[in-house]
Amino acid sequence: MSDSVFLCPKCNSYFTLDYHSFHEEKIAFSDYTSEYEKNGIDIYYYKCSNPECGFTTVHIVGVGKDFKNKKISFNPISDAKEFPDYIPENIRKDYQEAYSVADYSPKASAVLSRRCLQEILENVFLEPHKSLFKQIEEVKEKVDPDLYEAMDEIREIGNNGAHANYDESDPPMLIEVSQDESIKILKVIELAFITLYTDPHKRKETLAGIKRKAKETPELADKGEKH
Repeated sequence: MSDSVFLCPKCNSYFTLDYHSFHEEKIAFSDYTSEYEKNGIDIYYYKCSNPECGFTTVHIVGVGKDFKNKKISFNPISDAKEFPDYIPENIRKDYQEAYSVADYSPKASAVLSRRCLQEILENVFLEPHKSLFKQIEEVKEKVDPDLYEAMDEIREIGNNGAHANYDESDPPMLIEVSQDESIKILKVIELAFITLYTDPHKRKETLAGIKRKAKETPELADKGEKH
């Protein structure tokens, strides 16, 4: 356990998962149906050791053949990450809602995620709401190749069962989407958040800090002019 790491969903910080950085408890509710079988749930608590955070994550995990691979995020209600408020609230809400239903309705999650990606492209690049395919093509030269390829994954998903009926007056209606596909789309949304919002915001803050420092230290500004 001491070699494991845990990502706090509140502050997005990684910590070594040991008893010094986390308080972990496990409560098990089980029904022993035979000598070799156990069905029930385990409840895990993880308390973030960051003194500025202290958030407690609670996971409910299925045990036994009847509940194999079943996991519920009790707190927070999904694995969605928290992003700063310089990302528009409506976009963050669509992302969070898409994550909250991913386990139960991948199709609904994918619809919300695709809308979220369209809202991002419109907000950042002022691309009007058209088909997602056209929006992605129009920003191809404006984004990093990695992000473009990630968004292209959404198109691949669309070609492999998530058939979209695009109409300018109606939202896309997806016919079939797997859980893995819906999660893949959500990861694209997170990559878009980091690439199109977080990184530019950090660069802007760094440049603003440099300018403030130059104004506070005139001799540095003078040296800069000479060079």
